[in-house]
Amino acid sequence: MTNSNSNFFRFAQLSTGLKMLFILGLALLPLGLIMLLSSLDTAEAARQGRIDEATLIADSSARKLGAAIDNTATGLRAATTATAIDEVDGDRCTLTLRALASLEDYQVHLAIFNRRGALLCATPAFAPRFSPPPRDRALKRITLDADVGSLRIVIAGANGNAFGVAEFPPETIAAITVPTDQPNNFEIRLGQRGEWQIIHGWDEGRAPKDPHVISRTIADDQIRVDAAFAIAPMRLPEMLSIGLPLLMWLAAALLGWFLVNRILLRPLSRLQSAVARYGIDGADFVLPETGTIAREIRELGSAFGKTVDALAANRRELEAGLAEQQRLTREVHHRVKNNLQVIASLLNLHAREAISDDASAAYAGIQRRVGALAVVQRNLFAETDHREGVILRPIIAELASGLHQGAPVHSNLSLALDIADLRVTQDIAAPVAFLITEIVELALSAGEEASIEISLIHQEGAKALLSLVSESLRFEEKPAHFERYARVLEGLSRQLRSKLDLDGETGTYTITIPVIE
Repeated sequence: MTNSNSNFFRFAQLSTGLKMLFILGLALLPLGLIMLLSSLDTAEAARQGRIDEATLIADSSARKLGAAIDNTATGLRAATTATAIDEVDGDRCTLTLRALASLEDYQVHLAIFNRRGALLCATPAFAPRFSPPPRDRALKRITLDADVGSLRIVIAGANGNAFGVAEFPPETIAAITVPTDQPNNFEIRLGQRGEWQIIHGWDEGRAPKDPHVISRTIADDQIRVDAAFAIAPMRLPEMLSIGLPLLMWLAAALLGWFLVNRILLRPLSRLQSAVARYGIDGADFVLPETGTIAREIRELGSAFGKTVDALAANRRELEAGLAEQQRLTREVHHRVKNNLQVIASLLNLHAREAISDDASAAYAGIQRRVGALAVVQRNLFAETDHREGVILRPIIAELASGLHQGAPVHSNLSLALDIADLRVTQDIAAPVAFLITEIVELALSAGEEASIEISLIHQEGAKALLSLVSESLRFEEKPAHFERYARVLEGLSRQLRSKLDLDGETGTYTITIPVIE
């Protein structure tokens, strides 16, 4: 008791300032210890931040390389497809590749082969090796040449008649994958099927003891990118050096957090909720009200509300314009259909008043062709509101009925149909109808009797085989008017972008047309 009273007496003799300093020191000692532990957590968070930064750097390098591969593959596919379709010469092909290569900020070698493997063209100073194209035309094949350090891209054209080859040299890969914010010591390498190529090596070959490795895959998972970084943990003296300032920082941070949360974050959250509710079940945008909202947030909400009103007005105008356009489109189809019917009626009147059988037959042939066009137009009008194309079966059936009814009185026309239920685009339906009409006209011109079998069979690869078989088409000697029909049929086959084959022994016309699957 004597010692306790003595110690209390000594404490009571101290000045008030020292007393407050002592009391506050004891009171804040637990908080200081807690903040010291918090500082250790902060140091670990800082280390995790460095890991996240390294991850962002690795993601950026892998993404830039993947984007370069995709951009080059897309451009090369377009150039390959255009070269195969237009059948350009070597000089124009080379100029196309030069222009394509010049669009990039990095050096890339390009070449195009035909489907037989013959080199069509290549960029200067590039002698590409033959590489078979991928089986799937929609895919690209990426190959890592670990001996040379290059990446090779092989991609087929859309029509399969040619394929392109692109090669990224090592210096191009290094330039693309170099990090924007380079760390002190890192390594980036590419791998494929157990083979690796180092793009950026450790500084002076000094690999850290325990590097942090980040792996990513690019180019449809065909190439693996590994990025390794030297991430040193924060030392204990460094963590202790930030312990004391954290006491004041914590108070400022809490106060700042409170103010920002009260004035900025909470109003923003309410504004976000209002934006999220907008448009759901027809809900309107309602700006939330709060007493402590920042003036800038209030102005932002008001500007968003005005934008919503303007968008709603524009949408209403677009819907009205679309409805008007659909109405006009229907009106155009209706007028075209009526005009074709008027033309067919006029031809019928002239055919009746023809002074010779040849003139009457000519009018009847023209009338049947106009009837074929009217059949196609009528079916296109029926399918105006659909995007899946038009069905060929009713078109060919109606066309056959019209041809049978419009055939000359003295002729004996017989049409047998075997048509698959397939859809085609509007650009294909009209040439197909005209092609069938012309072949039927050719068969009728060969004699008074014509028995024709018309079939449409679905094939693989979004294609169908159209065939017309008739004994009347078996010409021992082609008649004088055959060349006129042949020119018309050749023009129609060009519209269909396919070859029309004639088997004279069996009297069979066949052509492959594209369909919609």
